[in-house]
Amino acid sequence: MNDGRALRHRVQINLGSQERPVAEDDIVAKFLANVRFAEVEQPAGDRIVEAVMSLDACGDAAALGEMLAALPRVGDHVARTAFDDTIGRGR
Repeated sequence: MNDGRALRHRVQINLGSQERPVAEDDIVAKFLANVRFAEVEQPAGDRIVEAVMSLDACGDAAALGEMLAALPRVGDHVARTAFDDTIGRGR
């Protein structure tokens, strides 16, 4: 904190553990927030969610892999954005 204080909080049981499971809707919401951050179009994010949620029913991850391979490389985008925001603008 700017005033020198340090705040601490200890969680005895982590969220996502067997004792504190995360709701499916919360996982999907977090994923879709990351999709928006990565500037991937919303329909692609929705298709990924649908494919992942139906993996048990279809038993074939090949279609999901092909779908993911067709997306822009998010790491490259993030790296370019970070570069442009700092070094690329002469900071």
